[in-house]
Order: sequence, then C-alpha cells, then structure tokens
Amino acid sequence: MHSNIGQSTLSLGLTVKSLQDTTTCQWSEYTESDTIPRRAVRRRANAFDAKFSYTDGESTKTAIKQKGKFMSARRIVLLLILVLAGVAVRARSQEQPADQKLPAGFRGEFLAQLKEVQGKVEALADAFPDDAYAWRPMEGVRSTREVLMHIAGANYLFPSFVGVAKPEGVPKDMEKTVTERAKVMEEITKSFDFIRNAVLRLSDGDLDKPAKYFGRESTVRDLYLNAGLHMHEHLGQLIAYARMNHIVPPWTAAEEAAQKGKTKKE
Repeated sequence: MHSNIGQSTLSLGLTVKSLQDTTTCQWSEYTESDTIPRRAVRRRANAFDAKFSYTDGESTKTAIKQKGKFMSARRIVLLLILVLAGVAVRARSQEQPADQKLPAGFRGEFLAQLKEVQGKVEALADAFPDDAYAWRPMEGVRSTREVLMHIAGANYLFPSFVGVAKPEGVPKDMEKTVTERAKVMEEITKSFDFIRNAVLRLSDGDLDKPAKYFGRESTVRDLYLNAGLHMHEHLGQLIAYARMNHIVPPWTAAEEAAQKGKTKKE
C-alpha cells in the first residue's frame, strides 16, 4: 500500500490505516488498536500467499486469499494476533506516560492522600442510585448531591485563598445549581484535578509563606493541611449516607469479596 491512502478496509472486517511508517489494525472482535511496522504485516501476508484488499473511498479491491480460497475472518484475526502480540505491548507502553513521581515531603504526602480520597469520593458518587442523590438524613442537612458539590466547591475555594484563580466556567453556588448526576460527577473530578495541580505548582519554600483563610493567619502548608482534613471529613459523611441507604462502599465490597474467595480456596 502507498502512504497516501487514508484508510483501507479489508473485506472481512479488518481495518488497515496506512501511515508513513506504520500500519494500524483494528477489528470488530477486539477493543484495542495496535500499531505495528508495515513490513511485519507484509511479511505475514506473504507467508500465507495473501493479498491485502482495501477500499480507497472509491472502489473495493480483492479480499485476502490463500491458495484461491477465502480465509475466515477468525483465521485472519488469529494470524495477525501472532504478529501483533509482542509489538502491541511495546507500543502501548510507549504511548502511556509513566506515573508522575510524587514530590518529597508534605506535597507528596498531601497528593497521596488526595488520590485516595478522590478515588473513594468518586466511587461513592457512582454507587449512589439516582434517587439517593436527593436523600438527606433530616431537614436542614445537606443531601448526598449537596455534600458532593460541597467537596468540589471547597477544592476550588482553598487554593483561591493563596491566589490560585478558579478556572473559567466553574458553576456558582455549586451545591444548589449543579443538579444533574453526570454534571456532579464531572465537577467532582475537575475540582480534584484543580487542587492537585495547584499543589504540584508549589515549591517547598512556598509552603512556609503566609496565608490567611477564614480569618486565620497561618501558612500555605496549614491551608492545604486543612483542605485535606475537609475532604476526609465529608468522605466520612458520604460513607455514613451510603450505609444508611444500605449501600456498601465499593472498596469495602471488593475487600469482602476477595476475603470470601480466599476462604473458599482454603
């Protein structure tokens, strides 16, 4: 195939996209795409006396053949998997960035706690059914949805005390204005990303700079320490809400399932 062909479709469901140095193969029975050197595809095709057929947007050419007979789609896939198997792992490892190393000291400790809290808050937000989003234990207390948005709002508020501007488009009065489940989930994730990036931009020296929040004269370190405490406080509130609605926190359910499986094996 020539590099100027935008997309070529094999007649048995295999898609081949030509680039300058690589060929990307996709097929309906699999969910992943793998990039391999084009010469590897040609070498495998030649080994089975096969011809690639493709659609160039105007015409469709001959299907893959072996000794004059059409090969089954499953057999084509299996043959290509043999070629792709080793290369696919290397390709994916090159495309995925390595996990960012946490900074030393307080910032790294805060970010580790942040990751744990975010994972649990998002898991609970997903575990609550739609009708439980409006549930509250009594009048005058935040509903499940309002607690979630309270956490998100605070994630924007704490950094703003030390000059970190909120991004454009953050809803005002989130506890009252963000009502759709999908939007709630979106705002939770965005708020955790915001405070994470705010801490990553700090230097160790910044932590000892003065900070004033809620009428307190303190330091940047103390401000983010209290931001973390605030997240944990309301995570505990959400866990209580879940239990009162007969919802087992997802991480606890996973641990219990693993323990049952271990017991059965013993």
